[in-house]
Amino acid sequence: MSFENFYNQFDTFNVGLPIFFNLCANVEEMRTFYTEILGIKENYYQKNNFIDYNSNGLTMMFFQADSIINNMSSAKKRYSQGHFESLLWTIKIDQDAFIKAIQKLSNHENQIKYNLSTIQWNNDGFWNFSVDDPMWNKIIIYMQPKSIPVSKIWNIF
Repeated sequence: MSFENFYNQFDTFNVGLPIFFNLCANVEEMRTFYTEILGIKENYYQKNNFIDYNSNGLTMMFFQADSIINNMSSAKKRYSQGHFESLLWTIKIDQDAFIKAIQKLSNHENQIKYNLSTIQWNNDGFWNFSVDDPMWNKIIIYMQPKSIPVSKIWNIF
């Protein structure tokens, strides 16, 4: 079978990515970040075990794992030295939630790596900034404003 024929056979399949599993050191910290700060609605939560969120058919789950907890000290050292590989994903939220998230992040700035100066306008029509979640995954938060701003410099506060 040629590569082209092999590749084309997948056009008939309905392939999806319904669940994304993540291991974490502290599910409570993940819950604070994703539920309380970003305002994402949780589906299921079990203290000290797991939490999951659903967005457009994708369920993202965080499981507390002893293997992660045991490796946190070495991971924290690599992270602080800038030698830490992490996952990256984007989260789209509406304008009101975006502003609330920034306010809540400002209240947690000692625990969460975040910098207000990273909020920027993207010429494709949205504001965005990056923040590290409690497992040091890089999250890009973005929102499309209700109207295009006159100034492309973030100055809500």
